[in-house]
Amino acid sequence: MASANFSIIKGDTFRRTCTFRNKTSGTPVNLTGATIIGKAGGQDLTCSLVNAAQGQFKFELSPSQTTNLAVGINKIEVQVTYSDGTVQTLFTGNLVAQEQYV
Repeated sequence: MASANFSIIKGDTFRRTCTFRNKTSGTPVNLTGATIIGKAGGQDLTCSLVNAAQGQFKFELSPSQTTNLAVGINKIEVQVTYSDGTVQTLFTGNLVAQEQYV
């Protein structure tokens, strides 16, 4: 399991695309048939596979969801459920939210 830290301005769209790689070999993990879920600061992330065979997925929060984040540190976690039912946490970390001043 990896650790990841992000920052966001409340009210902005938060979107990231990642490639899940084997820790030892560095090759992409095939996510064909898998599902990705996640949460950040109590908000459900919208997660989807971008290129499953190459281990690529994305996750995001809408502007209304980021508005609901607490100012400061919010926990974030993303998990994969493989086609065989195995569940693995891909990463945990912090999503630091700052007030919007515009």
